[in-house]
Amino acid sequence: MKLEKTHVDQLFTALTGIFPAWSQAIKTSSHAMTAKREWYQALTDEQITPDEMTAGLRKARTTQSQWLPSCGEFIGWCRPSPFVTKRQAWQNACDSTKLKKGPVLEAIRRTGKFNVQSGSKDVMYLFFDHYADVCNEILSGQTFTDQLPEPKPAEPKQSTMTDEQKVIAWENIRSVIDRKRNG
Repeated sequence: MKLEKTHVDQLFTALTGIFPAWSQAIKTSSHAMTAKREWYQALTDEQITPDEMTAGLRKARTTQSQWLPSCGEFIGWCRPSPFVTKRQAWQNACDSTKLKKGPVLEAIRRTGKFNVQSGSKDVMYLFFDHYADVCNEILSGQTFTDQLPEPKPAEPKQSTMTDEQKVIAWENIRSVIDRKRNG
């Protein structure tokens, strides 16, 4: 089905209901007409279908922003992601029976295999951040190898760290997580 101008009118009606601060971006009816014309042009240039627009609206309803998205951001919401969700990636990372590859494997590498195996909530959020970074890097053209590093010979299980060193190490991990969360 081809996108019609009435679809964009309906889209704007929905967006003004979803984003309470929409009036900061569209102050007059003239601004609204210009915005609709530009959005229609961008959506048709990108060959967005009404069904894809519906997917974009579903994403809009789950965003935590009160501000109207840019046209380009909304178009991104309309397109299906080539990646699994971060929760699905985390479940895959924690499931020892599943083959890890692509962005999940790279996120495990960045988070640390031992950390992921712990399954802690703090590590999960760190993994989410790494997974999002990896997905964005892949979309921008970066590639990663799907080869696991060669396993190291088994080492004694006895820890050489003192209790004080362990506490400091965990504090460092938590500070990295806090910095990632707080941007």
